[in-house]
Amino acid sequence: VIERLRADPRFPDRPDTSDLIPATETPLNHAVNYGQRVIGYLCPPVTGDYQFFVSADNQAELWLSSDADPANRQLVAREPEWSGHRQFNGTPTGSRPNQENHSAPVRLEAGRLYYLELV
Repeated sequence: VIERLRADPRFPDRPDTSDLIPATETPLNHAVNYGQRVIGYLCPPVTGDYQFFVSADNQAELWLSSDADPANRQLVAREPEWSGHRQFNGTPTGSRPNQENHSAPVRLEAGRLYYLELV
């Protein structure tokens, strides 16, 4: 649960491990009873409205900043329970009528950096 992760004294500045990943997707079947925080920057190739989706084994939050500054981040999508790998519509136990794991369209400008965080 995200609240327990945030309450851990090691979060967010003293992780057990740190790694570079090629995409905003973490390895499957990594461990049991652990939390992850993925941070990075998004640089859209074209100006337009973008929609973000998140899926996670248990809970997740997707934060996006209005620019490159992490202080301006806002929660844009969250996984309130759990879903399968890349399962963005519904859950194994049914549908998600509020679609919390989908963001509203977000206008992004080509070539501009945006801070992104996934917990």
